[in-house]
Amino acid sequence: MRKIISTSNAPAAIGPYSQAVRAGEYIFTAGQAGLDPATGALREGIEAQTTQTMDNLAAVLAAAGATFADVVKTTIFLTDLADFGTVNAIYGARFGQFPPARSTVQVAALPKGALVEIEMVAIVGTSGRWNVPTPLHRHLRSFQTFAIIRNAPFLEEERSPHGRSRGSVAGPGT
Repeated sequence: MRKIISTSNAPAAIGPYSQAVRAGEYIFTAGQAGLDPATGALREGIEAQTTQTMDNLAAVLAAAGATFADVVKTTIFLTDLADFGTVNAIYGARFGQFPPARSTVQVAALPKGALVEIEMVAIVGTSGRWNVPTPLHRHLRSFQTFAIIRNAPFLEEERSPHGRSRGSVAGPGT
């Protein structure tokens, strides 16, 4: 099931894209910048743009039935990484103790001369706060366990008689 999410409480799309798309339990937002949804004008300065960007994302998430507590991944695009500390403080205040995974990159330019753009992925329909594991949650937990075991310094690689790789734990005295 794919549903287009749209709200007048966030800036209208300035190209051929949707503010967000809901696919099953997943919500994928388009990148939002610090545009005032009423006027379409870009806010002045990194603090005002970041605050407006987060307000815009909150509105898009709300239109999809989600909140920042449902967000599992974000990507932040900055035109100047020197603004990272300012953006980080404003962004972090919205997530509290359990922030989502995040990537932050510097880009050469953003549409309409914006200084910051943020996109998000959220999951809904799981009691909202990961209380009820979803297939993705179980998959992520399995992947995290695999990554921890696979990258453990005490894991040695050995080959089975059939040429397949299998890990074995090498502890003290082995």
